[in-house]
Amino acid sequence: MKRIRKKRRKHFLPTWPFIMAVLVLAFVFTPFLHKVISTAQSQEVNTIPWAIARDIDRSLSMPQADFHIGEIPTVTVALSEKPLLSFLGIPADTRQVTSIELINPLGEERSLEFAFSEQRKGRKTYGEFSIDPSVLSTPGHYVLQVDLEQNGYSKMIEKDFSWGVLAVNVRRSVTRPNIPNEIGLAVLDDEGHTLCDADLTVTIRGPGKDRYRATTNSGSVHRNPSCADKTFTMEPDYSFDFTPRAAGTYSMRVVAETANGQHEITDSFFVQENPDFDVERTVFPTRIYPPEAYPVSFSIKPANDFSGTVVETVPADFSISEISDGGVSQVASDPEEENIIWEVDWQAGETYTLGYTFDAPDVSPEFYTLGPLRASQHVSPSGLLGAFGTPARQFDLEARQWQIASDAVTPTGRLYYGDGTNSVLRFYNNTYDFGFAGGEQTYTHGASGSLIRFIVAKPAITRDEIMIGALKADGQLMVIKGVNGYDDGTTDYATAWTTAANNAMTCEGTEADCTRAFDITYERLSGRAMVVYAGDSQDAGTVIDDSKLFYCYYDGTNWGPVSNCAPTTGTNDISLSSAGRPTHVSLKPKGGSNEILMGVGIDATTHEVEAYRWTGSAWTDQVVATDTTDSITNANNQGSAFDIEWESNSGDALVAYATTASSSEIKYKLLNLKLLN
Repeated sequence: MKRIRKKRRKHFLPTWPFIMAVLVLAFVFTPFLHKVISTAQSQEVNTIPWAIARDIDRSLSMPQADFHIGEIPTVTVALSEKPLLSFLGIPADTRQVTSIELINPLGEERSLEFAFSEQRKGRKTYGEFSIDPSVLSTPGHYVLQVDLEQNGYSKMIEKDFSWGVLAVNVRRSVTRPNIPNEIGLAVLDDEGHTLCDADLTVTIRGPGKDRYRATTNSGSVHRNPSCADKTFTMEPDYSFDFTPRAAGTYSMRVVAETANGQHEITDSFFVQENPDFDVERTVFPTRIYPPEAYPVSFSIKPANDFSGTVVETVPADFSISEISDGGVSQVASDPEEENIIWEVDWQAGETYTLGYTFDAPDVSPEFYTLGPLRASQHVSPSGLLGAFGTPARQFDLEARQWQIASDAVTPTGRLYYGDGTNSVLRFYNNTYDFGFAGGEQTYTHGASGSLIRFIVAKPAITRDEIMIGALKADGQLMVIKGVNGYDDGTTDYATAWTTAANNAMTCEGTEADCTRAFDITYERLSGRAMVVYAGDSQDAGTVIDDSKLFYCYYDGTNWGPVSNCAPTTGTNDISLSSAGRPTHVSLKPKGGSNEILMGVGIDATTHEVEAYRWTGSAWTDQVVATDTTDSITNANNQGSAFDIEWESNSGDALVAYATTASSSEIKYKLLNLKLLN
């Protein structure tokens, strides 16, 4: 009998190649299945499938968030992507850009013209959309809105970027080794207005190990004191000197920390051992106040004899005058530009100066570029009849354009006044054409029923704010902070305060009793408000303290060092050297710093004038400028026969004051506060 043997069942043991194949298929098919399932679900509720929304989000990118004036912002879109197993019939993901719109810093929405290019990388096809530069005349924050369509679904993607908020100028864009080169900068906010309190870090990398780092915090980047005023200046808002040591390309990385975040751009300049021309823009602004005209000049030294034309390119809407050396202006081939042309005949090694005056349109904010300067050499005859001479040679005298930010003080103002109504401050908003808009506004603060005798109004430089001080005849001082036009709807009543520390005044009967022993200003760097006033810390607000002033500052949120700004001995008091009553206070901020100069008139026996310096944290450097001023009783008691101011370049302080009535003299003292420290 035959023995029947039972067959063993063979078990399948997966191998590593099989496992990897399964994982790959899962990786490839899972997104596809997700799209199919989510699309079916979304069709029921009429929403975009999350997988498609994710793919659209990932398909769009911008190379950077900040662009300088010479760069054209671009956006890249992955238009199609083939799946790994496309040979199995799995369709490619395709996308279409249906519209691109731009919101500029003024909040205006514009449809865009753009250049388009397409390229394939691996399984993906990309489209690059370059924004037309003509829509980027205003520096600041832009929002790009791109509508994309995929598989019948549409989604809008927004990309934020800044353009022209950092301006960098190099006096010599092509220079020689070991020659100092000034680098100027301007920083603008999201609306294109000048920022004077940015923290800058500039890193320069050159050939080999040539490295340099300059910062505002270390003081190696200088802040221009005139920045905050936004008036005429030929100096950049920020600047530093750099001396390259070797020939080659030098790259610059500029990082600006501002209240609205960080901005970063890169730029470059060149160093050559023997450039054909040594060109320096010796007198050129980086920021302009558009109502003013600006005289500018170049310094040019050719390495070889040169006979030909030199051409400077400026915007066509600039008004050009006072062109030096017989130069003329002509319309350029580009209707947006104008050329200034000089015919020159120069000798090697000699230094020549060319210049002109420009007046930009009264538009703000705006950004302009000039240059680069170029030259064309005349054709040299060969000396042989019928033979050609040396062909004309073209020279690029500069490697980059000169950048100019245009920013003006907003041409609106406000008029503040008191009338015959007790405790009422009245004001009008003033429009750019000096017409009053919105009607008369009123504000009442403080319990005392007395007429206003003195008003001081000072604007903040870092925020939309005006600080008002109004001194009443009964001696009460009221201080109010206003924002957004300073109307009743937006006045910040919570930050208003009063002090009854000034003596009652009888202005109608005794003029000498009318004294303004307070003043207001803003630190030019931090933007903090400072109020200094005569007060009473001992007699319940009835008699002003002799030999003392008091101060209070506002940082945009809180008052300090005393939160209610009450006069307090040992916390917010300033001790005067004289035992008399302070009658007049004057505050002057120092540009590019948090320092403040204070002058105070004192109704002492000899009517003194004293000066003090606020360091940014304390009042110090007490100086008695004079112990005898004008002997006229009214001027003495009012204490106003003096004034103070900072010197812009030296940083010294000037105190000017009247002497005795018989001499008709004005005297002054120059205080070197650096030596006092």
